[in-house]
This record gives sequence, C-alpha cells and structure tokens, in this order.
Amino acid sequence: AMGLGQLSQFDEILAIQKRNFSIIAEALKDLPNVTPRRIPEGAAGNHSFINFFMETEQQAAKAQKALSEAGIDACFYWYNNNWHYIRGLAHLKNATGAGPLSEAIKKELLSLENRDFSKSDHWMGRNLSCLVKLSWSEEQVRERAATMREVLSSL
Repeated sequence: AMGLGQLSQFDEILAIQKRNFSIIAEALKDLPNVTPRRIPEGAAGNHSFINFFMETEQQAAKAQKALSEAGIDACFYWYNNNWHYIRGLAHLKNATGAGPLSEAIKKELLSLENRDFSKSDHWMGRNLSCLVKLSWSEEQVRERAATMREVLSSL
C-alpha cells in the first residue's frame, strides 16, 4: 500500500534525488584528488549514493574519517566494512553461517581465503560512497556539498 501510494509522487521523488545528487557532484567535480564514479554510456545512476575514488587507500580512509569528523554522516568506506566487502566477511571465509551449510558450499567458501581480490581491492580501497537523502532541503544539500568540498580539498 505504501509503495502504491508513493507511485503518484515517483517523478517528484526522482527529481529531488537527482537534484540533491547533482549539487554534491558539481561541488566535487573539479577536485584534483577526487574521481567520480563513471556511469557507462546508455546507463543511468539511481542518485541514492554519490561514489567517488580517492588517489590511494590511505587517502580514502583519511577522507572518510575527516568527513565524519566534519559532521558529514553516511559516507562509507566499504573496503573495511564487515558487511559489504570480502575483506570483512570472515564468516564466509571461515564457512560459518546462521545455519548448517552443505559440504559443497563450505568447500567453495573456504576457497575464498586463497582467491586473489587485488583488482577489486584496487577500486574498493579507494572508493567512498556517500548517501544522498531525499529529506534534505536544497539549502542543507548545498551546505553539505560545501563542507564535503572543503574537507576533501584539504587532504
């Protein structure tokens, strides 16, 4: 029922989300140490997160910490997150779960420990992903964008 109720506002919701995303993207676009995530030609982003890459893993970790300290919430460094990237998924690497696992699944999970994720690490280690909320006013988005720009340009 809630979903159906929201459908009548769908175009407005998408427009607000895109506006908020675009304000932040514009504020960050010319920073030399920030590379926005590229959307392939013909594809469209959903504008719920703004993703960008820093030059190094160390810079990305430092940027996430600095953004948080400056009051910018919901900027995630997935590389060290224990829910969204293989580095933190020890329960998978150890083949443990909430319930029993078949021998075939255990064998596959245990093989993760020996897999090379260096190509993924290269990108994930440099990526920050910042939530873009619908509930922000345009003024709040502009303040957030200015703070993000200030913090990231100081690194």
